Parts: sequence; C-alpha cells; structure tokens
Amino acid sequence: MPDDSGRLIVFEQQGFSEYANASMEYGVNLVTVGRFDRMNLFLSTTNRHWAIFDNGSKTVLKSGSFPGTPIAALGSADDKMAYVALDSQAQIAVVDLEDQKIVYIAATDIGSGAFTIGLSNNVCH
Repeated sequence: MPDDSGRLIVFEQQGFSEYANASMEYGVNLVTVGRFDRMNLFLSTTNRHWAIFDNGSKTVLKSGSFPGTPIAALGSADDKMAYVALDSQAQIAVVDLEDQKIVYIAATDIGSGAFTIGLSNNVCH
C-alpha cells in the first residue's frame, strides 16, 4: 500500500490474480488481521484514521478516527479484537473486529501515555 495513493490491492495466493482493490487513507502502515483472516484493521502512525476492511465482501465496513495517533497495534489470539496504543493518550483502543465497535481502557491510573502494547497467551502463562 503506497503512501502517496492510499490504494489497497490484495492478491489471491494461488494464481497471483488481483482479489480486491480499494481506497484507504493515506499513510496506512499498521495492519492487524482478525476473524480468521476475514477482517483487517488498517491504521497509520502518521494520522488518526482507521478502517475495518472485510476480505469477504471486499469493502470497508466502518472507518473513523482515534483520539490520538496510533503508535502500535496487535491482534488478539482469538482474532476477535485489535489493541491499539495511542500517542499522548493514557488509554488503549480496543477494536472489536466482529461488531466494528471501539472501547477505550485506561493504560495507567496516573495519566501517563501508552508507548507500546504487548499480549500474553493466558492459557500457557
């Protein structure tokens, strides 16, 4: 996805043919994959915009803006959620990829901003 065009081009792996061609916000450089590779969260470290893309329908289901600029993003082990750390924010955005809803949780109780995020496998640890 080139920064100057904002075009998303998805290729099918078997025959290397074009599968989807969509327009996104400029500067997308973070992607989380969820819901068994069906839903993707596209976002950027250069702006506050986000979009949830459905690989099945080849469309953007929902888009919007965060209260801060994303600095890191990770998908959950069950593919249902994406977690986004935001600059200058003392909260983490939790994106439900199935319902396309976002809630914010406190990163700390003292108002410090998040600088990264990490996930752990709760089954093994």
